[in-house]
Amino acid sequence: MFAKSRKATFVCRVLISDLANLPFVSGQYFVKWKLKGATANRGVTQRETVRMHSVVWNFPLVLEPTLTVGKDGILLPCELQLTVKQEVNSGKSSEDIGSITINLAEFARSNEVNRRTLLQESKVNSVLRVVISMSFLKGDSQFSLPPITNRHSISIDNIRGVLGEPPASDSPPSRVAHTADAHPSAFGILDTPSGEDPSTDFLDQIFSHAGSADRGGGGGGPFASPASPQNPVKGLASAQGAKVAYR
Repeated sequence: MFAKSRKATFVCRVLISDLANLPFVSGQYFVKWKLKGATANRGVTQRETVRMHSVVWNFPLVLEPTLTVGKDGILLPCELQLTVKQEVNSGKSSEDIGSITINLAEFARSNEVNRRTLLQESKVNSVLRVVISMSFLKGDSQFSLPPITNRHSISIDNIRGVLGEPPASDSPPSRVAHTADAHPSAFGILDTPSGEDPSTDFLDQIFSHAGSADRGGGGGGPFASPASPQNPVKGLASAQGAKVAYR
């Protein structure tokens, strides 16, 4: 007889926040999302217009992914794919701008992680921001998180160098985040736990043209207060099986 697979189910909240550093000044954009391995868990955000080289969706998802615990006790990959698309031909069709893939297993039991990721398979250096919160719901609670692979430390001075600004000479470089799938022309992915990293203000200055509404300026993060006008995660019901919450 074969051993029964160990499973762990989580409540995963994902906020598809905004796209920054878009080189276009017009057009309608949306994000197509898909939870790989779960045929019913897919959908799209609303269409939004680019403003000041940024697009803001603040589109919330609530998922209940079931992850498999490997023989070594480590969660196996569970990938959420996000593809940014632009409407063309007066909305009759669309074309891909770029995509990112998030391994949710890395965020199990994480509390509001801000993730900025450079679009992959893209001709532009645009950065997609998502906020991820994930909590254990049921199943096997004895598991370990997978190691974060292909990531490299990035400092504020590295970012200033990309922006053409001189490094700060009075203080040593400080580690602000990690990069994944390093891109030769920009700084990849920035993971910032909400309210913990002192470099967040500097990073927000870089992407400030995305607008203050996407940062939930009232404190507590985008998942904190459903009644708050700054909180885009409003009126959600947990996804059950193939059911997914839409705004």
